[in-house]
Amino acid sequence: MRVLFIRMLVGVLLGTLFGGCAGKRTHSEVRQYLEEVTGTSVTYVRAPITFLHEAPGLASSGCDYIYLAPLAFSRGGERSFWLWLGVWSTVDRKARNERASPLSIGPIRILADGEPMELNLQSAESNPAGIRRMPYSTPVATNREYLARITHSQLDRLGHARVLVLTDSPAGRMTRIWRSDDRAAAVLGGFTE
Repeated sequence: MRVLFIRMLVGVLLGTLFGGCAGKRTHSEVRQYLEEVTGTSVTYVRAPITFLHEAPGLASSGCDYIYLAPLAFSRGGERSFWLWLGVWSTVDRKARNERASPLSIGPIRILADGEPMELNLQSAESNPAGIRRMPYSTPVATNREYLARITHSQLDRLGHARVLVLTDSPAGRMTRIWRSDDRAAAVLGGFTE
């Protein structure tokens, strides 16, 4: 009888535990740390969103990638919001043409549910955000990293969008379309909460 009671009690406790967790994320995508040297609180997401542009004309499995991730910095009570972008490609353009440059991108525009938002990209190397280290790493090293300052309302608009697409127009070329992975809306929506 006592064994039956203990089994029932364990069952009820486990049911309560799992029932209480239903519908909640087991772990948050959003992370935060304090960069002590600069006194900056850095808020970021666990993993960047992946945007893909297929380039089959350059290679049979040719793809160009842009990783995108939101950042929030708080220093001395002032907050700023940024997008980090990392660019890389599966195509070695120099192998095809010795004078070719690595993947370059033109002016970037985000389409949030079809509504365009221009991004003013700055090289991350110039450190426009004033922090020592970017919190993002990618599965493959990026060719270039950029930062674009955005407003809180722009971040909120991205966080509520159901469909996000990037476009760019390199000099003298047709506009390219970069499609996001299925995590985009959830990641940006979780960050804006």
